[in-house]
Amino acid sequence: MPWLLVYTHGPGSEEVADQLSEQCAGRGVDLVDVRPVDEIRSNDDVDGYAVAVFVVSARSATSRDAKTKRLVEDAMDLYRRRRLDGLSDVIAGRQRYAWAGVILLVVLDDPTATEPGTALTALMDKACDVRHIRAGDAELPDLFEVFEGKAEVPPHASPTLRQIDHVEALWAEARAWGVATPEEVHHIIRLIDKRRLYYRSKKHHAVGAQHPDHPDRGALDLALDHVDVWDVCPEGMSEADYEHRKSNFVITGSRAVRKTIEHVQAQYPNFSRPAGRAGTKYNRPAFRAIYVTLRALQRRLDARDAATRAD
Repeated sequence: MPWLLVYTHGPGSEEVADQLSEQCAGRGVDLVDVRPVDEIRSNDDVDGYAVAVFVVSARSATSRDAKTKRLVEDAMDLYRRRRLDGLSDVIAGRQRYAWAGVILLVVLDDPTATEPGTALTALMDKACDVRHIRAGDAELPDLFEVFEGKAEVPPHASPTLRQIDHVEALWAEARAWGVATPEEVHHIIRLIDKRRLYYRSKKHHAVGAQHPDHPDRGALDLALDHVDVWDVCPEGMSEADYEHRKSNFVITGSRAVRKTIEHVQAQYPNFSRPAGRAGTKYNRPAFRAIYVTLRALQRRLDARDAATRAD
């Protein structure tokens, strides 16, 4: 399941976010999207992430910097509205971590401050768990302690914490889309990858959405692998052309995703976005999330099979 790592523009935030991303990768998280907070603007930007981590410089989250505080609060609220439960339900065993919507806040403390200001306190109140770093600290906070029973248990939660299980979380997400067996994982991935080739062909190539950095990629490639490719206007491109191509990118990507889902459903009728949301808004990021999940499962299945053959 992918994680979202959001950082403010205060001193050291981006560097810490990159280091935490490496920590996540080393602990089995298959995809970590690292993004500045001012890029989190809509549900589209937070949909499909198992955990949201916010790296905030205490200096940037002061009452004097109301814009940064508001951006972080808005991003937290967007994520919470998509996933309502939070950490206490994970600890109590009522919800799998990948579906709960855990918000972790990592604060780069201001060495001149003796206690958090009101602005930072407001952000801390929205988080499931808060970790602090001070300048010169050699070690980063362990983001996984809250899932492994090493952190303080929130009030009213069961003292017995279920161990985090990435494979089970992946399977839970796959089953929610109607994918139940290893054979289905492999075959559906093949079907999707064949559609990639389909959209790369000259007949179906989305010329109006092409990006100069990825001229040979089709609409489905861009929707799955380069979701943020049109976030910035390429050098030398006019603003009008940029807006036109960005709009085409969304339209053609959404169409490619919809048609690909229909293509898979022709052989696997149960393959569908969960909770009755098939065909609704934000289909594109939801499909990207399940594709990442199936790819992660495929890697684990291949590794298991290789180990079995070696034995």
